[in-house]
Amino acid sequence: MVVPAESSWFGFYNDDKSGVVGMERQLLYAQGWIGVRWLNENGRLDRLSQPGGHMKFDEAFLNNTIIPTYLANTVVDAASELKQY
Repeated sequence: MVVPAESSWFGFYNDDKSGVVGMERQLLYAQGWIGVRWLNENGRLDRLSQPGGHMKFDEAFLNNTIIPTYLANTVVDAASELKQY
């Protein structure tokens, strides 16, 4: 379990732990430390969620969401690659 849940998207508790500070208000985002701000500002950051525990996605989510959205154009047929050499 990830606590707080927003930390999976770079959010975290405020100083007195009475609430959560979202990603856009974190110093690492504002100062562009790791590129998340750039990705977000350029429409290249997706925040996906689904029911269940952290990293407990099922095969349907992988096949219906992750592969077609992010990997469909990157899968390489290893056999055809070998034939080129």
